[in-house]
Amino acid sequence: MGNSLVVWVLGAGFSRALGGPLLPDLFDRRLWSRIGSVLADAGVDEDVQKKIDELHDWFSACWTRSEFFGYQRFDDSNSPRRDLVEAVTDAEEFLERLEQLAAFENHYLGDGEPDATEAQKVAHSSLWLRVSGGAVGSVKRRGDPNGCDAYAKAARVYVAAAVNGYIPDPATIKSSERWQPYRKWAKSLANTDRRSIEHSIVTFNYDTVVEEAFFAHQSDEVKQGCRMSDFAGGLSLTANDHHKTELIKTHGSVTFALENDVRSWVSTKDVDVRKWKKYLRTPSQLLLHSPGTTKRSGSLRQAWENARARLEQASDIIFVGYRFPPSDSRACIDLLDSIGNNSARNGSPERLESIRIVLGPDIESVDVRRMSALIGHSLRAKGCRLDNSNASVVHPRSYTDRFRPPASGEPGSSLHGGRSILLIREPLFAEDFLAVYSDAMLERSY
Repeated sequence: MGNSLVVWVLGAGFSRALGGPLLPDLFDRRLWSRIGSVLADAGVDEDVQKKIDELHDWFSACWTRSEFFGYQRFDDSNSPRRDLVEAVTDAEEFLERLEQLAAFENHYLGDGEPDATEAQKVAHSSLWLRVSGGAVGSVKRRGDPNGCDAYAKAARVYVAAAVNGYIPDPATIKSSERWQPYRKWAKSLANTDRRSIEHSIVTFNYDTVVEEAFFAHQSDEVKQGCRMSDFAGGLSLTANDHHKTELIKTHGSVTFALENDVRSWVSTKDVDVRKWKKYLRTPSQLLLHSPGTTKRSGSLRQAWENARARLEQASDIIFVGYRFPPSDSRACIDLLDSIGNNSARNGSPERLESIRIVLGPDIESVDVRRMSALIGHSLRAKGCRLDNSNASVVHPRSYTDRFRPPASGEPGSSLHGGRSILLIREPLFAEDFLAVYSDAMLERSY
């Protein structure tokens, strides 16, 4: 029998207890006010910092700050900013619009490139005018220092500083009580005494929380920084004769950079996650796929393919702080397809046994119920049937759904036999689950 593979899927909620911002919070004034010192400390060019200030002003033009309710839409139908209100609904869409504008500029408006039609230029200028709140509207050529691409690159620098600027120095990480659950979890994965279990971590986060948690108790000789073309956009966090823990960063990282050719994105050799700020000085080299069309570009396609492969091979899948965000439907479809394909595998003695959702104590929340329904439909589409007749063996009935794969010979049949797939909703915060996790949790006694 081969090794069991545990796949962790991490979202923004994984880092939230440490101070990590959620995407809707990116342009929060309190966060923005802290970013200035990070940018200055990194030596970011003053022109880039100026563009970041402008981006914040543009976004704030259609939102107002409320002491009790956070950002509220500025929705005055008589305002000259009404077009902007209609163009941008949240921080993610704001960044996505910037990426769309930059992609248009780079494709159509460069020397030797196919020129855009007048209609395309008008549409481009109109969107640019709305995103900038009327500050910018004229068509720029590729390479213009005040063009869309320059602002999109400045936005990536800001996002990188925002999502990683809260991480403290190594000494604090090693002693901080807030980091203790993360250190314990990383140590559990790195030092497992069960040689038959391997772990793969698929993260949608740009930050270095996972790397720092592993480094807190390991030497600086931990292998990492392999070429992404060879290592699927990820890092090897542990490497010994018995097992490895693999980290796949599907949206890039604050420590991934461009090397020479625009079409050859690689992670830097022997990257030091504690020197990540140096990449803020070269926004054109920063491989951080901010929200928008760049998320699924060719530079990280191999990472996505390998993430899907791991999910299709997994014996256990654990979602921590990830909720299938509605704005990222492509990732949702890919993940659900992989889970469904796993449940219907034929000829493999290692099969899917459990799926865990860790999104907080309220297992009746909208996010938990939505995730449960999506996963349930994905399993049913492959012939699994819901059977909760004895689901309370492992967890209270309200926490767990039991799915029976189809019997051998039926469409989608597999070697599950009498075993089942448990969908478990853990009533815990991310840091709670990390604090209590051990591989023994995965042992089957049912």
